[in-house]
Amino acid sequence: MIVEFKNGVPQTNEPLNGFFELKKKQKRNGSHLRKYWALMNLTASNLPEGMTYTVDLSNCKPELLHEIIKTIQGVESVSFGKMSQEKFDEHYSDTLDHCCKLLGTSPETVINELTSYF
Repeated sequence: MIVEFKNGVPQTNEPLNGFFELKKKQKRNGSHLRKYWALMNLTASNLPEGMTYTVDLSNCKPELLHEIIKTIQGVESVSFGKMSQEKFDEHYSDTLDHCCKLLGTSPETVINELTSYF
């Protein structure tokens, strides 16, 4: 029996007993996704005091910054199932540039800071 999963939920009424064979739909780099979230955390934690966007970014959390960045770049989701590695690489590069502008620093400085997360 082949069962499709959507958002982690099996699309069947049959009991799921036994072993499963999983097939990746898209190859993605999990480390790169962790690096993306580290960038969100670093930027959200270091935004200048009193900075506003279309919302108040004081005490900004990484999840809010992620939603803002996705909206600016027209990205629906960074999940493995919704975005190829090639598209994610492009999104990450654009995000790094945007975060550097928000922080008023260079990509090299941010990348060096991010290495302390790993």
